Amino acid sequence: MKPVRRYIMRQFMLALWGLFTLILLFTVSLLIYTIIQDGDEPLATLRANVEENLGAAQTPAGSAPANEARRPATPMGEREILLYFSNPEGVRLRPQPISLPYTESIVENCRIALEALIAGPASDQHAPILPDTVRVRALYLLDNGELVVDLSRELLTENALFTSLSQESLLVYGIVNTLTQGALQSSRDTQIRQVRILVEGVRPETYPMHVDLSDPLPPDNRWLESALTAPARMLHG
Repeated sequence: MKPVRRYIMRQFMLALWGLFTLILLFTVSLLIYTIIQDGDEPLATLRANVEENLGAAQTPAGSAPANEARRPATPMGEREILLYFSNPEGVRLRPQPISLPYTESIVENCRIALEALIAGPASDQHAPILPDTVRVRALYLLDNGELVVDLSRELLTENALFTSLSQESLLVYGIVNTLTQGALQSSRDTQIRQVRILVEGVRPETYPMHVDLSDPLPPDNRWLESALTAPARMLHG
């Protein structure tokens, strides 16, 4: 009787496994059908979910991103903004007008502006404030209007010898003043009121030495060479 009992048990387990497989296939098929009915692509939806989970893992502890530019948004034309570089003497910020692509995502607009700031000025009347080797690792816009900027380690290694108050302030407030200007805002996103700067996902401990980055910083015009704040205008492309 024992061989018969083992045979019956084995057949029962196989039947259960087959039923479970059918239920799983039905559930997956129903999910794909629902996604297609909503007008989305199943693989694109899966990739978006994976990217969202990866982005959440990189978010600073104790905060969650309200908006993040994971994929480039569609440009809506160009808009003139101000990039805050240093003057040639290295003691004041000097704004440089530039036309850059503009999208409906404020985070993507900030990414474009920050990468242009890293690339450096287009004239010898301005001096760079960031090494051109720095990479933008991530940008997050929180619900309270705080933009989290995560830069690569080159910010530390390339600036290790520049530790004066003026040089550090120009670097920090060149970033902050550039990213908080109204020309980068969009109607659908929270307005950026302050900027938190991270390096490799954490607050830098060794640089800058004279500027406190433990809290997010609002814009500060005290380092500007002049009070030039010409309003940006929309350039239709």
